[in-house]
Amino acid sequence: MTLILFIFDSPLQWLIVIAAFVLLFGANKLPELAKSLGQAKKEFKKGMIEAEEDEKKEVKNAPQPVLAEINDEDLIREIQRRKAKQLEESSSN
Repeated sequence: MTLILFIFDSPLQWLIVIAAFVLLFGANKLPELAKSLGQAKKEFKKGMIEAEEDEKKEVKNAPQPVLAEINDEDLIREIQRRKAKQLEESSSN
């Protein structure tokens, strides 16, 4: 979004763009268009947060394997997975 702001060098260019939008969409439709874009952005963020929470719940509720029942290769993979998870959690904090 900030990149778009630097494309226009003068206020005259901004006025031309605004006038083009008014001609294309009409003065009555512009507030509705802005409102719907804002709502769409809000819903998208809400969906992303819900998806992350669902993923965390699935991981948390997944049964942890009993280490005594795991063969050596699976044990090594489990250790690596847990270390990666710890690193990820520590880097996100």
